[in-house]
Amino acid sequence: MNELAGKITNFSYEVFGIIIPGAVITLFLGIWLASLGNIPVILVSDDFPILTITSITDLINRTFTDKGFGILVPLFLSWYMLGHITQWFSRSSSTPSEERTTSTNRIVCALKLKPIRPSENYSKELESIFLEASKRLSTTGEPLPWSQFYPVAKNFIARHSTNSLLSTYQNKYTLHRSITIISALLFWLDLAGIFLTLLLDHIGTPGLYTNLPLQLALVLFSAFLAWGFSGGFEFNWKMFGNTVVTETYSNIHFPKTGNTKQDERSSDT
Repeated sequence: MNELAGKITNFSYEVFGIIIPGAVITLFLGIWLASLGNIPVILVSDDFPILTITSITDLINRTFTDKGFGILVPLFLSWYMLGHITQWFSRSSSTPSEERTTSTNRIVCALKLKPIRPSENYSKELESIFLEASKRLSTTGEPLPWSQFYPVAKNFIARHSTNSLLSTYQNKYTLHRSITIISALLFWLDLAGIFLTLLLDHIGTPGLYTNLPLQLALVLFSAFLAWGFSGGFEFNWKMFGNTVVTETYSNIHFPKTGNTKQDERSSDT
């Protein structure tokens, strides 16, 4: 049973941490190219396809049909590679914050590709519970530092709990962090697209046309997503640490009832 639970957990991480972010960045890049109109044709090649929202919708509809298998396989592979690239970058770009962040500070940091995460690994209110659980998992009776406590506690929970919320919060903060980075990239790409549009129009490029309303909408939309998902990343990061502490403590002191209470606690998500 534990092996099956482990495989499901690993698969869910691949879906929410890799595949979905890869699909999101592919979709956002397509919409961004559609907003540029014929700029890619002018700057790159006459053979470059001109995308529109309608053509993107038709492509999505054709992909998920019996005849779309030839499109779906390379598309899935691109999602997987782009998802990993986003994951590598977002993992190293998040910035710890000692203070409670404001919405303005959070969105500024997100658009700088440095989404804020709490500097604390768990809430201060759980300090006594952490110390108690850490002592119980230590071979010396001394509290373990977080760097040692976390991997031991995660293994302990995997062995003693079948309804843990750890993977739920881990998948959530990983997904939210990746979408924050993707949204910030879309924001800067769209500003670059608007600047390029104005520049080409200023120099009198013949036959130029773009979707300026879509470009302006993407700026606002991407900034809103960066703000919202950076907040979700911050919240789920701390909830993940809190869950490590509380589930370890519960499984130590209430091994027979710890699993039965998970359904009640899941309503907090």
